[in-house]
Amino acid sequence: MGFDVYGRNPVLESPKPEQPENWEDLSEEEHDKWRKGYFAWQEKNPGEYFRASVWSWRPLWEIMEKTCGHLLNEEMLERLCYNDGWGPEEQATCDSMADAIVEFLQDSEWLGNSGYTISSSCRVRQNGELVCLSELDDEKLWHETRSAYGIEISHILEFCRFLRCCGGFQAW
Repeated sequence: MGFDVYGRNPVLESPKPEQPENWEDLSEEEHDKWRKGYFAWQEKNPGEYFRASVWSWRPLWEIMEKTCGHLLNEEMLERLCYNDGWGPEEQATCDSMADAIVEFLQDSEWLGNSGYTISSSCRVRQNGELVCLSELDDEKLWHETRSAYGIEISHILEFCRFLRCCGGFQAW
């Protein structure tokens, strides 16, 4: 489960490749070849689609809340926490969001880190395994775990790249 974010009017260099109608009849090699071409198309057309897991969307949303409150009204910010299609309709707003997020990244005291994490009692071990709440009474274990909600800087920058080409977006 996660957030699928679609550009409302993305800038596309070429038409989106359609999956072949005879997909079921194709070999694994043919599937792989089609997927490779599709992923290459996505790389060249970043404004069409962006995906974030529930674990990474929440920190990204917090960054948007901190940096884009002057661009998005309170209801819009709140609705971006849900998978119900909300998002700005204009490219100019998305460009301003990207600018604000990049500025935040450049000015942040944690810039030397590889990611951004939000505080949470939902904890995971270093291998990503969830920790039961009852286990967290052990202070040592608390310090050996981390918040389950985090996002890599590269993923934040990928979102900014999406924003600059999406023509507005909807988060589903």
